[in-house]
Amino acid sequence: MPGTPDLWGNKMGGGHMGARGHPEGWMEATLRLDLVTNFPGLSSFKTQFRQFLWQLLDPHHPRCPSRPREKGEAGVRGCSNRSRKEGPPSSRGLRGHKGQKGQVGPPGTLCQHAYVAFSVGRPEGLHSTDALQAVPFDTELVNLDGAFDLASGRFLCAVPGVYFLSLDVHTWNYKEMYLHITCNRRAAAVLYAQPSGRSMMQTQSLLLVLAAGDAVWVRVFQRDGDNAIYSERGDLYITFSGHLVKPDAEL
Repeated sequence: MPGTPDLWGNKMGGGHMGARGHPEGWMEATLRLDLVTNFPGLSSFKTQFRQFLWQLLDPHHPRCPSRPREKGEAGVRGCSNRSRKEGPPSSRGLRGHKGQKGQVGPPGTLCQHAYVAFSVGRPEGLHSTDALQAVPFDTELVNLDGAFDLASGRFLCAVPGVYFLSLDVHTWNYKEMYLHITCNRRAAAVLYAQPSGRSMMQTQSLLLVLAAGDAVWVRVFQRDGDNAIYSERGDLYITFSGHLVKPDAEL
């Protein structure tokens, strides 16, 4: 077949039909294009025009730049980064902004504390009789809510719990002293001193678990007049005190 004119209009030599019916003279035109595009500024135009010619002639030709390529084999997988050591820790970041104030929570339950305390005294001495007797007190030092009855000499428990009790007395010269701290007619503790020509102060203290309604008092043991405790007007030698350590509700 006759050839096609080149870029300057000259007739090119004839050629035979290619694989897809296109004359090979178009391929020669690309070679001629290399000669005229060696000038500055024509390089980009040469590349675009060459791709156009290859796509027009045979897009599947091995030399066609835009020919679709076959998918290659998968490469070897790289090494995992797990075996590498961790890098050094970075510096601490900037402090964030202060958050908004939260909502007010629900009100809590009212905390109620129970207070029980008493401290009483007797300014006069006392001798024993033929029967057991409770030591009466007539001086009130502390008596919250009137829990201690001065006339009977008894403390009546209204708040159950653990109580601390203390008894202080003064012995009588050449007389025996024998007292009980009694809870509900049961001797919880004893305070005793033998007869001596030298009088002295004696103390007994203890902790008791009391229930509501329990009664506590000081009892003089039965003797023939030789059992006595000493005191005199103007001085308070005989005292009996107690207070609540912990209520039963908190145990």
